[in-house]
Amino acid sequence: MAYTFELFEDATFSDGHPVTAEDVVFSLKLLFNYNVQESTPHRASFATLADAQIDPSNKRKFTLLTNDKHIHGEDALAGVNVYPRHIFDPNGLLDKYTLADLIANGETLAANEDLKAHADMYLSAPFSRDPAKLIGATLMCCANGKMASISPWHAIKIGGPISMSKLIPTSLPALTA
Repeated sequence: MAYTFELFEDATFSDGHPVTAEDVVFSLKLLFNYNVQESTPHRASFATLADAQIDPSNKRKFTLLTNDKHIHGEDALAGVNVYPRHIFDPNGLLDKYTLADLIANGETLAANEDLKAHADMYLSAPFSRDPAKLIGATLMCCANGKMASISPWHAIKIGGPISMSKLIPTSLPALTA
């Protein structure tokens, strides 16, 4: 089963960097880095995920491939938190691993030094306490005068345009694939 998504052209993280398909794939790699124990409970939601493919002609379009069709497949795939790769992997430690390899061999690959180093960096105090490291980590919006954190999945094209650069949507669209 294949689910193809395209991010809005103007979807950005709070630091102004665009949300790209690479950020989505990086976030899924982070989920399958078995050295990040905090991700363990969330992996079950992605049990059918097999791989991801980025459209080479469009940096905002990607396809998530699953082994089986599942009643909650689309909902689960749409529920991943998207982290900015440029902040959470500035040295490209996860670049040499494919998502498919991490999914299929995550427990074995966890012994690799790059994956250990990335987990140590990701879980370090600066990334959980330093506001400078948290810039770009979320999309924020203002709804009815209240601040709310929203998933970058709301930046996916649903039909009509939505301006994430203004970060003030009038409604949060549902994800469709």
